[in-house]
Amino acid sequence: MASGIGMKRFIHVATAFVGMAGIAPPVAAQAPLASQPATRVDPPIPPSTNQEMDRLAVRLGDPSSRERAEAGRRLLEAGGTAYSSLKAAFETTSRYEVRRAIRQVAEEIYVFRSTPRRPGFLGIGIEPWTSARDERVPEGVIWIKVNRVLPGSGAERAGLRLDDLIMELNGRPLDMRGGDFPSWISKFPPRTRVALRVMRGVSELRLEAVLGLREEDQREAEGRFEAWWRREFDPRGEYGAALPSDLDPRWTLETVEPPVEMQPAHDVGEAR
Repeated sequence: MASGIGMKRFIHVATAFVGMAGIAPPVAAQAPLASQPATRVDPPIPPSTNQEMDRLAVRLGDPSSRERAEAGRRLLEAGGTAYSSLKAAFETTSRYEVRRAIRQVAEEIYVFRSTPRRPGFLGIGIEPWTSARDERVPEGVIWIKVNRVLPGSGAERAGLRLDDLIMELNGRPLDMRGGDFPSWISKFPPRTRVALRVMRGVSELRLEAVLGLREEDQREAEGRFEAWWRREFDPRGEYGAALPSDLDPRWTLETVEPPVEMQPAHDVGEAR
């Protein structure tokens, strides 16, 4: 088992965007917009005083996968307030399976729930698509054609494919505002669930995608997490050193990805 949450399994995303409305050439390789630098100072984790959180952290080592998943979900909902209990549980157990679960939850909270505000990204390359190019598109309407789907992205997991035409975002038709699609997406933070109505061939599909971080934001957050984890949870580096191989018979708990609680995005016009 690889140490840590293996963030690349969660969201590994970048994006392309349309700069102006109207017909534009494919932009699959266009660089993402630069992030605004944000300074973050993480205070030391205080001792735990929340007995309920402490019990949830201990349940991350429960033999029942259902119990572990429920405990993980509730700890994620608690956000940064769960750090103290997670740290206490980490320090009082030598079971590497429990320690791995603790790290997974801590990293999910740190990277996606406690970071400075970052825009969400879907992980596709796009170009505007009109009736002049495709008779399926109504007159006077701009849809979005998918010309790239990044591996491991929210778009790929949602089932978006090359040449799909995006018609609606969260129930709102794109109409003549196809060029606004990237700005609509960027209004939502990572881990937001968005609804897409898509034309594929002659069929209409409804897909749900979970937005992620753009690639450079994720790398930066992962780097900060590693330093924070080592300082607060594992100053002697015991976790990584003790993690056994995948074939080690001491792995007794079935592997369960930590639950990811995602908020739906009901209104594309709502700034987050």
